[in-house]
Amino acid sequence: SDVCSSDLAVLSVFIGSGLQALAPLLFASAVDEIAANVSPTASVPVALLSAYALVFALNRVINDARWWLLAPVQWRLQRNVMGAATRQGHALGLRFHLTHKTGHITDIVSRGGGAGIGLLTGVVLGTLLPLVSLLVSVGWVIATRLDARYLLIIVATVIVYGVVLILGAEKQAPLQRATNAQFTLAHGRAVDSLFNYETIKYFGSERRVLQSVSDQLRKWREAGMAHYRWRTISGQIPAAVLGAGLTLMMWMAARQTI
Repeated sequence: SDVCSSDLAVLSVFIGSGLQALAPLLFASAVDEIAANVSPTASVPVALLSAYALVFALNRVINDARWWLLAPVQWRLQRNVMGAATRQGHALGLRFHLTHKTGHITDIVSRGGGAGIGLLTGVVLGTLLPLVSLLVSVGWVIATRLDARYLLIIVATVIVYGVVLILGAEKQAPLQRATNAQFTLAHGRAVDSLFNYETIKYFGSERRVLQSVSDQLRKWREAGMAHYRWRTISGQIPAAVLGAGLTLMMWMAARQTI
């Protein structure tokens, strides 16, 4: 069933994150065995390296398998959304359809029913959930094997990163909506002009229609440039936060080593 598939997909994310945290530990143990040369045979390092290779490969297999498990849920959700949008369009009155807004509706439906759902599932299962799971796994490894100060740095970095990311997303949201709205208007005018080709051709209005579409695309470009300018800034600040946290951890590790 879809519920079982989604549960297995979520479970595969946690298993993959655990294996991703385990793989470096196996590799480090193999390197330590080789460097110490305490074993009379090479069986222990070879076994550890083999286990590292197996865990690494299994992690890749499980991470890719989650998309196969999630596919039935995603496609059913897209089908339901597209079906609901089609029924809503048929239920609208004649006055709405006489205003020739078919192009607007097609862009909204395709953006929300297709790309929107795919983006949502991709962000949740492809980025957000694996990141949280991996942070928990890495945090447990650091708390049990290294100095607790490293864990504090990671927690502080993640908190600051999350706050900056949320503030940037709140600033981007109205700009993104404005960009989408302008593109929907431009797309709607272009599609509706094709639907009404005979009328436009009869009255010789091609130039006026093309100019209208061009003006709307110019507004879309201006809105998009404003959005991407802020998107660049809001992407650079979280990267700087992560870089500062990583630099601090490397500095602490260097001091302990020296």
